Amino acid sequence: MAIRMVNWFNKTFWLVCITPVPLFYFAGVHAQAAEVSPTEKAQLERIESLEKRIEYLEGLLKPRKDANEPPEASKAPIEDKQGAEAAKDRSETPSQDLTLEKRVEKLESASARAETQSANDLRAYWKDGLHFSSTDEQFKLKVGGRTAVDSAWFNEDNELKQAFGDQQDGTEFRRAFLYMSGLINGWVEYKSEFEFAGGDAGFEDVYVGFTKLPYLGRLRIGHMDEPFGMELRTSNRHTTFMERALTHTLTPGTETGVLAKNLVMNNRLFWGAGVFRDADSYVDGRGDGAYNVTGRIVGLPLYAEDGKRLLHLGVSGNHRNPDGVVRFRSRPEAHLSNYYYVDTGDILVDDEDLLGLELAWVNGPFSLQSEYIIDRVDTRLAGDADFSAYYVFVSYFLTGESRYYDLGSATFDRPRPRKNFRGPQGGPGAWEIAVRFSNIDLNDGEVRGGSEDDITLGLNWYFNPNAKLMLNYVRAKIDHDSYDGDLDILQIRAQVDF
Repeated sequence: MAIRMVNWFNKTFWLVCITPVPLFYFAGVHAQAAEVSPTEKAQLERIESLEKRIEYLEGLLKPRKDANEPPEASKAPIEDKQGAEAAKDRSETPSQDLTLEKRVEKLESASARAETQSANDLRAYWKDGLHFSSTDEQFKLKVGGRTAVDSAWFNEDNELKQAFGDQQDGTEFRRAFLYMSGLINGWVEYKSEFEFAGGDAGFEDVYVGFTKLPYLGRLRIGHMDEPFGMELRTSNRHTTFMERALTHTLTPGTETGVLAKNLVMNNRLFWGAGVFRDADSYVDGRGDGAYNVTGRIVGLPLYAEDGKRLLHLGVSGNHRNPDGVVRFRSRPEAHLSNYYYVDTGDILVDDEDLLGLELAWVNGPFSLQSEYIIDRVDTRLAGDADFSAYYVFVSYFLTGESRYYDLGSATFDRPRPRKNFRGPQGGPGAWEIAVRFSNIDLNDGEVRGGSEDDITLGLNWYFNPNAKLMLNYVRAKIDHDSYDGDLDILQIRAQVDF
């Protein structure tokens, strides 16, 4: 019994002795915390306030970052390792207070700029030309132009010299264009293009359009290309040869009217249709008749690898009601030529009907393209006359590129070198070789305009997507009831477009 009493006493004694220890410890800690000076307490409170402000400002600026407009201050890190540790340690020296103040100052400035920005403010950038776009992309503007300088040398045989005279070598500004195009409120499009070559100004594409229309897709009103054929619908900035083939003589050009076009069936079918009126380069068309109805349909049975492999099949139709007189004539695929060796002269016409067939095949760096056009002309004096033209050409990129196909217009667009010449990677640019055969026949019945065969060899050097050199050799063979002969042409072009 005595032993149990002793054990109980010992346990009670040690419990009484040990219990005050943690109490004294926590009391000491509390007392130590209470000993923080007012200056230190103010600093800690300011640090906490600044960090909350930083968190708020970074959250405010985050949507701007997602819109590809990150303010510089929103990405500013804590200035050094000690500052990073200070963000976690409330008892850091006042240097952290300065670090946080600088960061808050930058964020306040960026936030003020961001809050004053409007969704309609335009930002400028370069993408094959000078573009402006609002942050919501509802308003867009592109300013562009092109300059092409040509030189040509001619050598014709004696029979052509006797019939026409001596061809003169020459040089010229083949094209000098300026244009503006864009989008308003996300669905109203416009374009104004002016040509200054030849010593006089004239209109090219000048129209107002509406996009995202049900069933129609796009609707344009103004002066623009009729939807007929492939090569003439391809911009002259991006043609493989310096001049278009002889088929351009029969192909409808740029007129004033209304055009609807759309891309359907998962981008595999393009169609365009419109009603036009003949007009001059100043968009002036007067008189009875001269109305045209034109349509084009293009299918892509094969389209793979973003157009590096494709098969293009197209058909176009056109009914024209000329105002009296028409004339078909053509230079030998050289604009500097002084003479039109095939020429029907003026023909009194009631109406015309045209049919065009298109074929294009692209397989990596290799491509083949061809068109055939027949024009049935109802003349007033000589009955019906059928004129025809066609071409076929092949091209190959020695540096491995492919011709770029534009689904929205069912034509070919700007080639892009893999490595620009004298660019950051120091590449060779893009080199393309091509050969074309083209024919036009303006003989039928009493109309004797003659026929012509052209063979053209081409070499293109693309420095970058916006600049290139072109070298063409043309061998033209003329066959006319009154004369015939051969003509050799060597021509070169330096071109910049944007």
